[in-house]
Amino acid sequence: MGFNADSARLSVRAAMNHSLGQGGRTFINDTEVTNAVDYECDFYHTILCLEDTVFTTLTDLSADGNTETGVLFTAGTQIYGVITTFTLASGSVHAYKALRTNTGGE
Repeated sequence: MGFNADSARLSVRAAMNHSLGQGGRTFINDTEVTNAVDYECDFYHTILCLEDTVFTTLTDLSADGNTETGVLFTAGTQIYGVITTFTLASGSVHAYKALRTNTGGE
């Protein structure tokens, strides 16, 4: 299932669960490509940098076309969006999974 505008519409309850990380999270600290669908989610809604982190790729479907690759994000930085894939050059992150829309997220 890919991302589209309809899949982004959530009930109030599902939106609250989503914002609280109820979809789960993935810990990443390697330099392999991280693809959300490989971790059983449509996309990541938040990436939390656990230490100083640099991305070599970051695909955010909500972005205006510019990506922050090669930029140092300090520990504690949160990146919000519709993030489908990313690759770390260095650092470690928690990637928070978006709730699957086909289950209603509740």
